[in-house]
Amino acid sequence: AGPAAPQIKQRPGGGGGGGGLRGLPGFKSMTTTTEIDLLFVMDNSGSIPSVDFAKQKSFVTMMIDHAMTIGCHSSVRVAVISFAAHSQTTIEFDFNDHSTGATPRASLKAAVNSIPYVGGWATNTKGALDLAHLLLNEASRGARATATKVVFVLTDGKSNQGGNPQAAANVLKTTDSAIVFAMGVAHFQSASSQQELLDIATSSSHVLVLDDFDDMTDIVDRFGPKARCNLVDLAQNRPEDWNLIVEGFKTLKQNGVINNMAALHLQTFSQFGSSHSGAGFLPWHRAFLLMIERALQIAQNDNSLRLPYWDWASENVATSSIWTHLGGSQNGDSSDGFCVNTGHFKKSDWHTDPSECITRNIIAPSPGTAQASQSQLNSDRNLNPYETFRQTTESGGNRHNFLHVQFGSSFTSDMASGDSPRDPVFYFHHCFIDRLWYDWQQQHGEGSSNYPASGEVYNLNTPMNQLSASYPGTTTPLLANANWNRPINLLKVTDLGYTYEDSSGTIFQGKRRKRQLQFNFTKSDISKPVPVPWEVPILFPTDQLPTIPGKKHPVPLDPVSVAGLRSTIRSGSFLSVAQVRQFKVDTQCKFLSDRLSS
Repeated sequence: AGPAAPQIKQRPGGGGGGGGLRGLPGFKSMTTTTEIDLLFVMDNSGSIPSVDFAKQKSFVTMMIDHAMTIGCHSSVRVAVISFAAHSQTTIEFDFNDHSTGATPRASLKAAVNSIPYVGGWATNTKGALDLAHLLLNEASRGARATATKVVFVLTDGKSNQGGNPQAAANVLKTTDSAIVFAMGVAHFQSASSQQELLDIATSSSHVLVLDDFDDMTDIVDRFGPKARCNLVDLAQNRPEDWNLIVEGFKTLKQNGVINNMAALHLQTFSQFGSSHSGAGFLPWHRAFLLMIERALQIAQNDNSLRLPYWDWASENVATSSIWTHLGGSQNGDSSDGFCVNTGHFKKSDWHTDPSECITRNIIAPSPGTAQASQSQLNSDRNLNPYETFRQTTESGGNRHNFLHVQFGSSFTSDMASGDSPRDPVFYFHHCFIDRLWYDWQQQHGEGSSNYPASGEVYNLNTPMNQLSASYPGTTTPLLANANWNRPINLLKVTDLGYTYEDSSGTIFQGKRRKRQLQFNFTKSDISKPVPVPWEVPILFPTDQLPTIPGKKHPVPLDPVSVAGLRSTIRSGSFLSVAQVRQFKVDTQCKFLSDRLSS
């Protein structure tokens, strides 16, 4: 008797041992600067019913989404070979056909879904692997000598034509230096059939045995969380996905979601120490970002979408590189109430009534107006405990608060107001704040010991009630987990389905876990807007604010007057002395913590 065969990793709940695949060694070890030529070899034999071949195609389209969105700099090309009998084995499309156009993901997925079902009379796996070797080395068909080659072999049974596929697989692994995965479905319970998978794959950890084709799509999330990318990298390297984000925001605006989110954010400003100026600042906004991210995915029917972040380190807001990718729309038109009338979110594309728009009146560049440098932000990672880091990130010099202030007065710029989520830039800014927290957590830990258990408005296990139990504007429960809005459930981003990419292009890889947060709301919820007032004033309940010697509380203001003032400004009219006096206190309140300390 020879040595024991390597243990095949099997899907949890399937027939056999294993414990499941914890990640894809081939993808997990790659940096996202790597070129990847990804080849799927699909079994199209008659032992697979047409309905199961459709599930196989669905798995491939999901893997295309995953491979092309897991990184922010990677260049991925995809080809597909389908096989049955020798005469029925063919290249369905090569690395040139659909991978290099303006919308590669959409084109590739459409091409996969168009592959016809053959139901061939044999399974010639060796012939398919021989063809794979030729394709991976044919430059005229888009193969790149510099690319990492990754091959997925999908089959439902042992080869029965053409001979043992081991020699052909060895050519792929040695001559071509390809990383080969072998996925066996349904008919791989015997030792001999499993040995064929082991012979094909790079190693036993590159083999997965599934009970049936229904299990295929369940394992995609095991291939690692997708990265939130630098906005500039996303726009330059994955313009298809950046366009989906832009158009998704427009859809959410028209459906009322943006207004609902802004109203939810605005409601928190009068509660000192909760979503702002307290420990809850970071987890509250992390949850807030998850809400809009999921809404974008639903609106675009694309679960692979992730919010990008605006890396504003050392930048001046007025001259930031992001404006190029937003269509040059950094400032509004002073003759039109500072409405943004150019770029991707211009007034004509954005408003839900003729008087509505995004407003911006960014402060002109001047010495001392740059954001904190990357070296300063790197030093922030050493701050301890959590509250020291949180305070510095939120209200320390040239960081979170400072960026909002750079957008100007709250009368002329949404980003400088309490309802700043009306401007999509808010989400890109806060995504970077969330990334800074993530960076800090990588140094100090993501566990509950690195968040206050007591002494705060939102302690570790305190429900953040400002995050409503239902999606804004609907009665649909937001998440399946009733305790989702507690900080303890928001500490580990890989539990939430995402990670961040660092500046060198390497994905921070965490141990893959089961997601804690499962969203319940659907496309029907975000397509039935509930009217939200365009202006939602802050009415400060002075009895709830702390008493600070020598400081005056903001004065509660009349909602009608608030709307009237904004209307007056946008119409270009002059303000009366009485109006100036009435609105001497900034009704939108850039940040309560700033006001109380200034």
